[in-house]
Amino acid sequence: MICLIAGLKKYLKVDYDNLLCVDIICHGVPSPLVWKKYLKYQEQINNGKVISVDFRNKKDFGWKEYIETITLKNDNGIFKVNSEIFKYLFSQLKISRPSCYKCPYKDIKHPGDITIGDYWGIEKAAPGFNDNKGVSLVLINNHIYFKTYRYDYLVIILILI
Repeated sequence: MICLIAGLKKYLKVDYDNLLCVDIICHGVPSPLVWKKYLKYQEQINNGKVISVDFRNKKDFGWKEYIETITLKNDNGIFKVNSEIFKYLFSQLKISRPSCYKCPYKDIKHPGDITIGDYWGIEKAAPGFNDNKGVSLVLINNHIYFKTYRYDYLVIILILI
């Protein structure tokens, strides 16, 4: 999250040559209390204990759908359920922390040397590149790193993410 990089830099009060800061494009941070209550709700309605959550199950639903798959366990075994409840609350900005609503980093200017994130809108920039599996975005925000990384390195970064 971008605000964490800003907080780190403010705390350090010094720019270090050997510190590379990478921030992640953020849509806001949900309340941890809401998350705990959501998991408890899922356990109650599904009669099981949550053992894992896949927030965006791209394997079964692709990149655009954003359906969470919850894996639970009970006396009968392990099973999965799909839900869009948390996605709805998150995407509609119903559960973000209050500071996220007035975030000063909702801009192209970021405190990190490199910014990474999902490339929402790729279909407008390069329609043939959208395969519904997800496309990553890498922004070089620091002129020092921009000079250091050649184009072929950026391609490697895009592939690794």
